[in-house]
Amino acid sequence: MGAKLVEIKKEKRGKKHVLLLAGSLLLAACFLLGATLLMIDISALLNDPLNQISATAVSAANGNTKSGETGKLGTKPDVQTSTPAVEPLEEAAPVLAINTLPSSSPSSSPSSSLSSASPTPAKSVSQPLKTAALTFDDGPDAKFTPKILEILKKHNVKATFFLVGTQIEKFPEIVKQINDEGHTIGNHSFSHANMNKLDNEQIKTEVDKNDELLKNILGETTSFIRAPYGAAPEYLKQKLQAEGRYLVAWTVDPRDWAGTSSEKIVQTVKDTIKPGGIILLHSFGGRHLDHTVEALPQIIEYLQQNDYSLVTIQQLQEIDEKKS
Repeated sequence: MGAKLVEIKKEKRGKKHVLLLAGSLLLAACFLLGATLLMIDISALLNDPLNQISATAVSAANGNTKSGETGKLGTKPDVQTSTPAVEPLEEAAPVLAINTLPSSSPSSSPSSSLSSASPTPAKSVSQPLKTAALTFDDGPDAKFTPKILEILKKHNVKATFFLVGTQIEKFPEIVKQINDEGHTIGNHSFSHANMNKLDNEQIKTEVDKNDELLKNILGETTSFIRAPYGAAPEYLKQKLQAEGRYLVAWTVDPRDWAGTSSEKIVQTVKDTIKPGGIILLHSFGGRHLDHTVEALPQIIEYLQQNDYSLVTIQQLQEIDEKKS
């Protein structure tokens, strides 16, 4: 009987040792798994672009060179993919002030009132004087564009209007008014198409048809082009380079097309403007653009009170060329 009890105790002791060993192995396995997962999480965090400070964002905030530039404006822009484009389309917008695409000589012969700037590569958009450029996309129209022109005239400010061909056809007299009042006119394509979705021939048509309309109305075309949604495929860059023209984007985007309040529009400009900056606004093609009209006098007054000279894109480029 005693011997049997001893055997039972030994058996229980053996099972206990087995259980302790199994538990230790399980604990070690859990520890190793946890360490592995932690290392994966840390690696993912370090490589996640959403957790990195973008060089483009830093450059944009400081008014320096942007993505696609290498310290000069004469390099080709990279279309960004991290932020939504202006206007209601899920596309990327380049965050750069002005992109110079040099060639030996322009193919067109624009007059000085629209685009006398040479295609010589220029340096960074930061100027010795504090300059800023107001730009208005998607017009002209008969409602908001005249109100914007009235405000600009009242404050003795010149701006740049990137016009869409279908609107040019409807309101040629507004195109003439913009030009006659000394503003710079830019080409914003014929139909406001996303050029990333077009073939080369369609892209060519979008640009050339707008050029033809401007030439018929004003007797001249323009050297300044802004791609709708900031979507600039390689063919467009090559075409503009061959023609000695300029691809222009923006550095300040208050998203006024989305119905942003006038207070928010003004605050965005205050928070993000830097010397040499280009402000993107709209004179057509958005919701509640009356907010843009309300915000515009406040934007102008704020910039002037802070010693900014408001210039056109053409003037901004000319200033840049004098520096180079």
